[in-house]
Amino acid sequence: MKHAKHALIESLESRRLMSAGGFDAQLLDEMAFVPTVVSAHATPGPITGTLSKRTTNPDVGEIFHFSGSGSDGSAGTVTLTGNVHLPGNISQGHSHGNFVLTYNNGATQTLHLQGKLEPGFGPLPTKLHYDVTATTGTHAGVATTGIILIARSAGHHFSITFQ
Repeated sequence: MKHAKHALIESLESRRLMSAGGFDAQLLDEMAFVPTVVSAHATPGPITGTLSKRTTNPDVGEIFHFSGSGSDGSAGTVTLTGNVHLPGNISQGHSHGNFVLTYNNGATQTLHLQGKLEPGFGPLPTKLHYDVTATTGTHAGVATTGIILIARSAGHHFSITFQ
């Protein structure tokens, strides 16, 4: 006659885990919800260039195209291309767009831009929030967020600084 094998279940609740010794559970819970921003690279210096405005249908809002270059903060250069789309024929909305930063070593960062709530048909905002949404090369995996300040100058010129 065969003997049936029964699984034994061992209670572990009363045991102290060696890896958990000395940790405050509340602190551990708080740490789990703190977003981590990794930035191993300097913020680009001022970027200057030209912008053009395109209006196809006034109801959908104007689109500003940017093209410029500047310092990458570590003695290299960075180029910027992208656009900002303004709210059109709506009571209020957010300006939004994307910039691509290309560094002299070939690395890139794609920034998603968003402005504050503003009335439709407003001017190009001077302050936009950005989130890095894609990276390549030496910037791969670098997640940053911040503010860009846009200053327009004579003609179709701009200067952008990062905060």
